[in-house]
Amino acid sequence: MQSENIKRFIDCFVPVKTCNLRCPYCYITQQREFDTALPDFPYSAEHIAKCLSRERLGGTCVLNLCGGGETLLPPQITRIVEEILKQGHYVMVVTNGTVRKRLDELCGLPNELLSRLLIKFSYHYLGLIRAKRLDAFFDN
Repeated sequence: MQSENIKRFIDCFVPVKTCNLRCPYCYITQQREFDTALPDFPYSAEHIAKCLSRERLGGTCVLNLCGGGETLLPPQITRIVEEILKQGHYVMVVTNGTVRKRLDELCGLPNELLSRLLIKFSYHYLGLIRAKRLDAFFDN
């Protein structure tokens, strides 16, 4: 396989403020935004991916997706990740590792896409203990 040159690193903020852990040190908890409604995404996954095409961005990029809260809570995020991967980019997703349904959806993507996906688990021990999710974190 020929090596690709990565043209850019793009840090993408996913506008979710909701979180399922409520870690005491987190600003989401301190501002009591953990129960905020999930965001509406005004554009489809296909539209977002088209805006992030390799042609528009000047080549293959690495996109890091991270929410203010838990990145994987919005149900649309899996489709957005898939469509960006279909553009040929590399995608990193930051997660607290507790949203099993989304992780299963991501792991169900075709191997060609999975080879360019990196899931970054944040380890929030106190939040996981408080939410009784420590075993779920390690199972995921």
